[in-house]
Amino acid sequence: MKNPCIDAYYRELYKDMRVFGLDNFLFEILEECSLEELDTKEKYWIHYYNSYEEGYNLTRGGSGLLKYDYDKIKELWDQGLTTEEISKEINIRYDYVTTILGILGITAKEKLKRNNTPNDSHSRYSKKVYQKDLYTHEIINIFESVSEAADFLKICRASFREALKNHNNEYRGFYWEIDNDSAKEQRDFSSRKVAQIDKDTDQIIQTFPSLSQAAEFIKGHVSCISKVCKNKANTYKGFKWRYI
Repeated sequence: MKNPCIDAYYRELYKDMRVFGLDNFLFEILEECSLEELDTKEKYWIHYYNSYEEGYNLTRGGSGLLKYDYDKIKELWDQGLTTEEISKEINIRYDYVTTILGILGITAKEKLKRNNTPNDSHSRYSKKVYQKDLYTHEIINIFESVSEAADFLKICRASFREALKNHNNEYRGFYWEIDNDSAKEQRDFSSRKVAQIDKDTDQIIQTFPSLSQAAEFIKGHVSCISKVCKNKANTYKGFKWRYI
């Protein structure tokens, strides 16, 4: 049997509220109606905003009851079905299935191993995720997928991606990258020399053997110095920066 408190805690709406803050959510009355019309109106507005497929509604409306059965999902998993197959079998969203399996103790690695077959359209989520030091960008941990990283952080995959997007890949005191040639970038951080330059006179103040050492010296971020070096920003920490 599921624990209703745990169930509510892990729902996408409440997880996103914890990630992005209540101030980023709007609460408003869409329409006032009689009690007899409630089910019909609920279905109408869920369909109008497509909030079952692309929002937080867990049903298509009308009943007020959750459509999924934890015991049934676990039973189908134990029968060998993939996350996508379970989603189709009981007609609920893929991300809800993978979240529920996590609550039931199925690890991201177990889900990935079973899901990552040639016919599984969700195998694209197997990109590696790199957890790095916020300042030096040294690799601290490597996850085999976005799902595994999200499970590690106790957050759903979609919320993890959104958090990185909204915070320039910085989240919970670390810098994160999703399989974008991070190993090559790591070598660049360790080998490319960089100059710290006076923004008014354009005179070189000092040089550093790598971006990582420059960032550590000024208590800054490797990515921000890199942006200036790539002409994506003018200055950082009051200085110009250039590869040499």
